[in-house]
Amino acid sequence: MVSIPPAVMTTAFGAFAGFAALTLLLAIAAYPSLAWMVTHDWFGSEDYSHGALVPVIAAYLIRQRIGSFVGSTGGAGFGIACMIVGVGAILLGNLSTVHTLAQYGFLIGAIGAFALSFGATATRRNALPLAMLAFMIPLPNFLYQPLSAQLQLWSSQLGVACLRALGITVGLHGNVIDLGAYQLQVLEACNGLRYLFPLLSLGALFGVLYNGPVWQRWTLFLSAIPVAIVLNSLRIATIGLTVERWGVGAAEGFVHDVEGWAVFGVCVVALLIEAKLLMRLAGRSGALLGAFDTVLPNAPAGVYARPLAAPRGCVASVAIVCGALLLGATWLRGGDAAALERRSFAEFPMSLDGEWIGRRGTIDAKYLDVLQLDDYLMASYVGPSGAAVGFYSAYYGSQLAGRSAHSPRSCLPGDGWEIANLTTIELIDPATGRNAPVNRVVIVKGADTQLVYYWFQQRGRMVANEYLVKWYILTDSLRRGRSDGALVRLTTPVGASGGLAAADATLERFYRRVAPRLPAYVPS
Repeated sequence: MVSIPPAVMTTAFGAFAGFAALTLLLAIAAYPSLAWMVTHDWFGSEDYSHGALVPVIAAYLIRQRIGSFVGSTGGAGFGIACMIVGVGAILLGNLSTVHTLAQYGFLIGAIGAFALSFGATATRRNALPLAMLAFMIPLPNFLYQPLSAQLQLWSSQLGVACLRALGITVGLHGNVIDLGAYQLQVLEACNGLRYLFPLLSLGALFGVLYNGPVWQRWTLFLSAIPVAIVLNSLRIATIGLTVERWGVGAAEGFVHDVEGWAVFGVCVVALLIEAKLLMRLAGRSGALLGAFDTVLPNAPAGVYARPLAAPRGCVASVAIVCGALLLGATWLRGGDAAALERRSFAEFPMSLDGEWIGRRGTIDAKYLDVLQLDDYLMASYVGPSGAAVGFYSAYYGSQLAGRSAHSPRSCLPGDGWEIANLTTIELIDPATGRNAPVNRVVIVKGADTQLVYYWFQQRGRMVANEYLVKWYILTDSLRRGRSDGALVRLTTPVGASGGLAAADATLERFYRRVAPRLPAYVPS
């Protein structure tokens, strides 16, 4: 049996200090994924810009329940189970470079640390604030992409229905709203998710603070979904109306941004009006503020000096996290030490069979710091009849702990491009003669449209699905001691002559010249 020194039970090494220490260890273990969440999602994406406020809100709600800490003990079994699951998810996330897995692993581990530090009663009483922390973590792409596509479609359909109700003749082709003289593309930025995610967080806060029956709390929370969809559709209808009256300039720049902020404000007001109606439905009167419990009670005497609820569990958890850190830094990384035989992209030919002539480009140092790649090629090729193709490939000798090829699904929107359409097609792999999956993306920025093909060249495989890439990184790291690989991206402008069909033909022709050469630069 482990002997716990009396000092562990003192103020200096009490519950709050124990929780902080365990959470810090978990943060160190999941650092690459947490850093990505903060820099790329919280402060790099409008969809998740509310994420930084979620921990603050959760801390406020837990402070409201400070009285639940008094006399709360136990929680060792639940806490250790959470720590084991959380640390395991962090290890798998680091090994497969699936940030979401490591981020949720950190959250699960932090809940376990809370139970070990403050006890079972405090954990049960604070279950809702702890669960709210999930809103700070971005949805994985396999959920985000279909949700985004569906919301784009719903927003387009409802927006067109509103315009027709106003007597405006309008057509709808997919996500393109046809106003006759103008065509509006409902892109990912207009799918409503940048309203939905923060509104769900706000709806959860309202539901937790609301003084009323449980069904009314859930109503406040869940109603954020239709409110966001309907008001986003009204925003699209408003844009269509202003374009009809004042031209396409009304859908761009400052006016477009102001409309977005105005719609979010209306969404918040709609939730508050709903809370007022729920009050009246319950037969309650008075000011709206009275419907919400916003008072912070005085902290009970000595609560901040309370001892650890499960000291031995905390010691065991420290051992678990430290063991995982040691394992992740040694055995799980051992396979990447051996250098693979490959040619540098600096040797890649700028003349492909005399048909395509290229010119090399460079990436700014500030982007290289983010990409953390080992080798890359960026070149512009001109081929038959003046066809232009941008060729980019980023090679990684190791793709562990956050070092991996950045998916264009994330990078292109960050560069100002909107994804108008994304599908997976199959091309013939010249090396094997088999069908090879390739992502086909139509991107738009202002009046410019481009077609992009991209795939992941991974240890003899061509892979299109980002999550399948992670699975292969995980399995190949364990079985073959390898996690190297590359992203390959081909881009061409979509011109007025020939449109997308001509752009597809250009990229397929260029692909047939490039694909057979890649294995020399990206080892199989």
